[in-house]
Amino acid sequence: MAQAREGGGTGDPLTEADVAEIMRQVRDQASKQRRKFALSAAASPRRNSHMNNQASSQAAGDLGFLQSAQDLSQVRMSSHRKGVGNFIVLAKKVLQQLLTPIFERQSAYNAANARLMAYLCEQVPRLEGLVAQMEERVASALEARRAEETAFLDALRETVAGQLETLAQQQEVALQALQIEVAAQSRDRRAQERHLTLLLDEMRKQLSEPVFQTPAQIPAGREMGRSDGFFAAFDERFRGNRTDIKVRLRIYLATLKEAQVSTADNPIIDLGCGRGEWLELLQEVGLRARGVDRNPVLIEECRQYELDVVEGDILTYLCSLPTGSVAAVTGFHIVEHLPFDVLLKMFDETVRVLQPGGVAIFETPNPQNILVSTHEFYIDPTHYHPMPSQLLRFIAEVKGLSRITLLHLHPFPETHKVQETGLEVAKRFNELFYGPRDYALIGWKV
Repeated sequence: MAQAREGGGTGDPLTEADVAEIMRQVRDQASKQRRKFALSAAASPRRNSHMNNQASSQAAGDLGFLQSAQDLSQVRMSSHRKGVGNFIVLAKKVLQQLLTPIFERQSAYNAANARLMAYLCEQVPRLEGLVAQMEERVASALEARRAEETAFLDALRETVAGQLETLAQQQEVALQALQIEVAAQSRDRRAQERHLTLLLDEMRKQLSEPVFQTPAQIPAGREMGRSDGFFAAFDERFRGNRTDIKVRLRIYLATLKEAQVSTADNPIIDLGCGRGEWLELLQEVGLRARGVDRNPVLIEECRQYELDVVEGDILTYLCSLPTGSVAAVTGFHIVEHLPFDVLLKMFDETVRVLQPGGVAIFETPNPQNILVSTHEFYIDPTHYHPMPSQLLRFIAEVKGLSRITLLHLHPFPETHKVQETGLEVAKRFNELFYGPRDYALIGWKV
């Protein structure tokens, strides 16, 4: 056998086969297969369209090769060498038989790879579709979120702007109200200063005159003049403050509204205007009014509030007005100060000067209230006598007013009343003693 190896004779084919050469060829073939399946040759599907198509073609070719060449045990053995080719083929087959278990495992592995690759190739389009849908959903969600944020910011801006505008308006209104209040306080202060000055002047005059004077020594017109300051102080003490009086008088604004009073040409005349609370209220609501009073101290106080007033006798002033030239005639706590003949004449002139559809309003203490008729009425020394509502209504009807109504006002607080507890006598007692202290007569000229 040694001679056969050395001489390279024609002995046993297995002896003459070059096993090393066969293994080299197997390694070369395996290396070629690895190069053919190298993944580096496949381009990424996300790079660009050309590379994606190229990678798809390459992947399809690779998958086809895996499926067709997955069984290594069925590889056909051949050799291109002459002479020894048969021996090489025989050696390959022997080697193939020896390596069959390994080839079978490799074939199973290749088959599993081929199935897995086929499955993955089938799943790639679906995954790409899912990714595309997810991208669309994410884009839609982001767009919706941006729209919501934009809408929220716009709404927030509008809300903040509206609140700032409302706050500015409230501040402006509050500032205007404060300015009005300051102006009113300033007028009140000036009126009080003027009032005190007149009172002091009156007291100085009285102190400078002799203590004892006969009636003949008192100058004409001075007797009433001395009382002007007294009655101005009397109103301040017993009538109440301006704010309270204006609140009480607001109830008559509805009557003027019902009468559709337009004072552009015909004013409202207030007889015995006193400190001018009613005139001030009418001025605040945009109605033109003029007051008449003969107390110069009260007239001066009205002028401090820039009110339209006339100093003089109410009956004389009414007689000076043209017929049908007045929209309304009012008198608050004036009729109880007049002698009966003057009262009748005042109603005559009131009806004469009112325009058709004009209204007359007269408020006076209610003598039906026993505490008023027996006590409170006589606190004012200039009151003549209480005026029962039946009498005043009769005078108004006789003098030509129609649609006459009586408005009962200003009852005592509930704390003054006795507990009724269902007793008729207690109820009647409260009506007589703690009922309305004033009433108003409202009449219309047809």
